[in-house]
Amino acid sequence: MKRLLLGFFLIQGCFFSLSAQKITVSESIGLRDDLAYDILGEWSGQLLLLRDQSVALQVQGFNRQMEKVWEKTLELDKRRPQVLEVVNEKRGFSIAYTFREDLELRLKIHRYDPAAVLLDSATVALVGEELFPISLHSLISEDRSKLLVYKVERYKEIHAFSVDLDSLKLLWQYTFAPEDLDYERDFQQMIVDNQGNMFCILDKDNRKTGPVNHRFEVFYYGSSTALQLKRFEVPMGDKFTYDIRFAYDHLNEQLVGGGLYSIENLARAEGSMFLLLPISGTEEGILQFRELEDAFALSFMGKNFNVKNRGITETSIREIVLRKDGGFLMIGERERIYQRNLSGSRVDMLGGRFVVDYYLDDLFIISCNPDGTVHWEEVFHKKQYSQDDDAMYSSYLLVKTPSNLRLLFNDEIRHENTVSEYVISPTGQFDRNSVMSTDYQNLRLRFRDAVQVSANEVIVPSERRSKLKLVRITY
Repeated sequence: MKRLLLGFFLIQGCFFSLSAQKITVSESIGLRDDLAYDILGEWSGQLLLLRDQSVALQVQGFNRQMEKVWEKTLELDKRRPQVLEVVNEKRGFSIAYTFREDLELRLKIHRYDPAAVLLDSATVALVGEELFPISLHSLISEDRSKLLVYKVERYKEIHAFSVDLDSLKLLWQYTFAPEDLDYERDFQQMIVDNQGNMFCILDKDNRKTGPVNHRFEVFYYGSSTALQLKRFEVPMGDKFTYDIRFAYDHLNEQLVGGGLYSIENLARAEGSMFLLLPISGTEEGILQFRELEDAFALSFMGKNFNVKNRGITETSIREIVLRKDGGFLMIGERERIYQRNLSGSRVDMLGGRFVVDYYLDDLFIISCNPDGTVHWEEVFHKKQYSQDDDAMYSSYLLVKTPSNLRLLFNDEIRHENTVSEYVISPTGQFDRNSVMSTDYQNLRLRFRDAVQVSANEVIVPSERRSKLKLVRITY
């Protein structure tokens, strides 16, 4: 689960409705002493919030009216514990953390029921003998049953640990050093599947200097490979990666990737690309490239569209949404970040304060068929501008339901604001609706950090002046 770090910059249980939505808001929660918080999820009508208060972890329970009904302090090891991952599960939640015993850094997991009662605890791995703090990375499988933790040494060697969260057992640990690895230059993404297998994806030689040998290298390891490292290579020809995201399709047993490519100018995306890679090794993968149409690029870029240099710029692939038929959707967003000096253009040792402007604008979705062809593509317009807030109130929340997708977002980043949504059908048809207004509600909603708790409900954190409110939106 993504931990929400705090940004430093009404009435208990109140609710109001707009159109077909019901909005319920909790009382204010002071965050002045908190380092981070996690919205754990909902069990039997009770929503749980985990607060990291530096000296203690506290769980608070809220009823359907968003009233706080109980709280409990959790105890971890007293030897400098560092929370690594918080995982909500069907029967409760788990906390994975590291602690030191002498010079040894150990990985430990506590499992709790929905009442925050400790059910089980186990030290699952010795991470290593570390004299100084190290950077550990972690991720969770799609079904939230497996945890993958890894570290990188000397930018060349990857140490990975796979843990079963149901049994609190270490499935495997493995160290490998891909040939000629420069982690900062080559690393693209790490994925863990529902069996605890690891996919390490490298983007190699993604540059125009020297011989053209751009390719993706995929390293696959785990119980499904009999603990033998498998390597797949995907040549890219004369195309270069602008941006890409990968996901593992469990139903169709394939690794999928959706992204944008460049040819002449690496700062400009000229087309979309779709990769479907069966992991059995007995079937050929599919890699398709498609040049962006001018009408699509013009709709997405608006007045910034350049006829002489066609394509799109300053765009990131945010996520991949899998289709049951083996296809997938990729979602992209335009993001621009500018830094400027308030005291003027001259910068010196005593120079004035810098401000950072964030522009998170239009979204696009491209739907890819199982054969790599495009099913449909569409641009979804929004304009979001903020300053010095790390864009914490910008971007969107994707809500998945059996019949459609919803994109929820703030129309503007200000204290008085309207929340809108796009409701998108499987064939790309969509409606834009107004969901709620925050006028006179003292709300600043962080949709990119919201949590979907059911097919028709989401919980959105609102953070303003070191105060947190939890907002339940029910359709």
